[in-house]
Amino acid sequence: MLFAALVFFLLCVANAADWAVIIVGSSGYWNYRHAAAAASAYQSFLKHGIPKQNIITFMSSKEVYSEKNPHKGNLFSSPGSDSVNLFDSMVLEYGSAEITSNRILNVLMGNSYSGKRVLRSSFVDTVYVAIFEYGAPGVITLPQDVILGSELQNTVRKMHEKRMYKKLVFVVDGKGSDALFWGMALDDYNVKLVNPESLSIENRNVFCPPEDVVKGAPIGSCLNTAFSYKYWSNDGIVPTHTKSEDHADVFDNGGVVGVLSTGNGKKWSVYDSKLEYLFRMLTKDPKSMESRRNLQSEDNTRSQIEQYFNIITRDRVVKKEVVSISNWDCYKRGIKKVEQLFFWDEYTFRFFGDIVNMCEQNKSSF
Repeated sequence: MLFAALVFFLLCVANAADWAVIIVGSSGYWNYRHAAAAASAYQSFLKHGIPKQNIITFMSSKEVYSEKNPHKGNLFSSPGSDSVNLFDSMVLEYGSAEITSNRILNVLMGNSYSGKRVLRSSFVDTVYVAIFEYGAPGVITLPQDVILGSELQNTVRKMHEKRMYKKLVFVVDGKGSDALFWGMALDDYNVKLVNPESLSIENRNVFCPPEDVVKGAPIGSCLNTAFSYKYWSNDGIVPTHTKSEDHADVFDNGGVVGVLSTGNGKKWSVYDSKLEYLFRMLTKDPKSMESRRNLQSEDNTRSQIEQYFNIITRDRVVKKEVVSISNWDCYKRGIKKVEQLFFWDEYTFRFFGDIVNMCEQNKSSF
C-alpha cells in the first residue's frame, strides 16, 4: 500500500504542470489596457512552460475586434513599430457575459457546470491567478459585479482543503488589492499576493494618447498600466517547471521601469479612463452629436454619484483611508445599493472606500 502511494506521488510529480487563471475585470474600449496586459500575461505563461490547456482566461473580445481598433484582431501593450501582437494564439475560455463572481469562484474551486474548463490542478502544482481590474478596497471589480475579499478568502480555504495547489500566487493589477486578504494568514495557506503596493509602484495608466502609436497608427486608448508593464512585459514571473525549484518566487528585474511617459506630463487616473476617452472622441470629431451626448451623459452620471456620496457622508465623519474591513455583509449591501442607483458605472469604484468606512462605523449603514 505504501509502495503504491509512493508510486502515485512520483507519477504526480513527474506529470506536474502549473496552471494559470487570467481575469480581465473590465470592458469597453477605454479599458484596452487591461485586455492588452492580460494578453501579455498569457504569452508570459506560455513562454515559461505552462501549457495552453492549463491557462483559463476570462476576457471580453470586444476590444480586440472593435471597429475602433486600427489593428483589428490584435492587442499591443506597448507602442512602436516593432511591438508584438500579444493576442496571437490566445484562447478565450469565458467571454463577456461569463465574467461573473460566481463563475470565477467556481472555476477556481474546480466546480464544473458546463463543458468549459475549470481548474484541475493538484497538490504538486503552482496555480497563478492574474487579475486586471480597476479595483477598490477589498474587492475585485468585474464588468457586472464584484468578488468580495471574504468570498475570495473562503474560496482559497476550500482550494487548500481540496489540495488543489502546492503554491497559489495572486498577481493583481488593481487598487485596494492589499485588503483582499485582510485577516487571513497567507503563509498558512501557501498563498502569495503580488500587486502594485508589494512592488512599490504607483500604478497608473501609461502609453496613453498621443503616445499610443503602434506600427504607425494610434490605438486610441491607453496600452498598459505601470504595474503590468514592469511585471509582465519584463517577465516578472518565472513559472518554468522544474523538479527542484520553488518557481513561484518573483524576481527583481532591476527596479521600477524608468519614467513611463503618459503624454504632456499627465498622470492618467485609472478611474478617469472613460471620461478621458469620451473627451478625446469629441475632440477628434467636435461635430459628432453621439460623442457629445456620450460625454454629457457620463459627466451627468458622475455628478449624480458625487452628490449621492456627499449627501450620505455629510452628517458623519468618514475617513478617506481604509484601515480595516470587518463588516463584509454591510459592504456588500452598500455596493448593491450603489448598483441599484447607478447601474454599474466604473466611477463608483472610487467611492467604495467611503462605503467601507461607513460600515466600520455602523454595520447598519446599508
